Amino acid sequence: MSVDADAIQWIRRALAGAGGATFRVEPVSEGGTALALIHVFDAYDCKGTEAEVAGLLKNSTLPWRIVWH
Repeated sequence: MSVDADAIQWIRRALAGAGGATFRVEPVSEGGTALALIHVFDAYDCKGTEAEVAGLLKNSTLPWRIVWH
């Protein structure tokens, strides 16, 4: 299953406004389901960052998952 490039770009643009961390978004397929894998670097407050990401991506058409680094 391929990941919609426009949906990935939408997520990247949405996360560009987030503060306090660096994000890398990559398209992946897990178990036949397309999703965005969001790599988070240098987050000071993980719960706060997760809540901010969830808020920014509440209208995402693509499922996503966070990977912490």
